[in-house]
Amino acid sequence: MMPYTCLLMDADETLLDFRRSEGYALETTLASHGVTMTPAMHEAYHEINRLLWQQLEVGALTRSRLKVQRFEEFFAVIGLEGVDAAAFNEAYMTAIGEKGFMLDGALALLKDLSARYPVYIITNGTASVQHTRLADSGMLPFVKDVFISEEIGADKPSPLFFDHVLNAIGNPDKRELLVIGDSLTSDVRGGNMSGIDTCWYNPDGKTAPAEITPTMQVESFEALRKILL
Repeated sequence: MMPYTCLLMDADETLLDFRRSEGYALETTLASHGVTMTPAMHEAYHEINRLLWQQLEVGALTRSRLKVQRFEEFFAVIGLEGVDAAAFNEAYMTAIGEKGFMLDGALALLKDLSARYPVYIITNGTASVQHTRLADSGMLPFVKDVFISEEIGADKPSPLFFDHVLNAIGNPDKRELLVIGDSLTSDVRGGNMSGIDTCWYNPDGKTAPAEITPTMQVESFEALRKILL
């Protein structure tokens, strides 16, 4: 049993199936322009979006520019012409906010964790989208509060994000906190920069670079249960 008394959990790809929501929104929005999405299109968009979010995390890109640039780059890849990227993004954002798909076993895990710990959601993203997806997912009864980067004005891994969260929850002893998330660059690096222990949720068995070191890592929800429950 670890000496933690409070959990800070990421949402997308830790509890929420972001790839599924992303695919639903992309397919829906492309269909409105007469385009049938293929798996290759989804993969191309996902990679473009992932790389741009990494730029956002280090301050190399603004959120407003990211929203348009990702579709400009995507349209260039798939050869889609004559579509306004900003308008497409608006339709996409509406669609992605409609569904909050949970990863298999995530809701049961969260319910059990919440019976023992206060659980807070810490997520990068657009506030309106994240709020509706989280509500649709059914997880909200099992979390104490939700912290979204757009509302805070800083993105994980910035210490400003974590400082805001800590102040909001009463500045508990950092030694009693655990950040749990799938992203090395936002969750683990953010915890490292703020002096908080981290658990890297790593279901794909990836290898962390030497400069980012999680306190621990798990490859399944069952492994996380064994540590925390």
